[in-house]
Amino acid sequence: MGSSNARLCWLQSFLYGAIARAISTVVTYPFVRAKVIAQTSKDPTRASMLAIIQEEVAQGGVTGLFQGSGPEITRGVLSTAIMLSVKEKIAALNRHVLTMVLVGVAVKR
Repeated sequence: MGSSNARLCWLQSFLYGAIARAISTVVTYPFVRAKVIAQTSKDPTRASMLAIIQEEVAQGGVTGLFQGSGPEITRGVLSTAIMLSVKEKIAALNRHVLTMVLVGVAVKR
């Protein structure tokens, strides 16, 4: 690991944010899909998340758990990556302004 003072450029923030969101979406999407299926199901026996996931795997394989995940991954990855890169740009601007203010105060003394 690098120094705790290491700063990320906006592109690094964008890429790290995109990778992190893609991983988190892939991990959580099957559960989100199972929740939606449970909420929209008319059959009360489909209330168990585990039962829904098992049924989806039996019907469509593991890829059935990720049916419709493309738009969610795209939306999530782009929004998170943009948010983190903008945050990094704002943080850099704040550091620059704070440095200029502190230098100005030091010069006046």
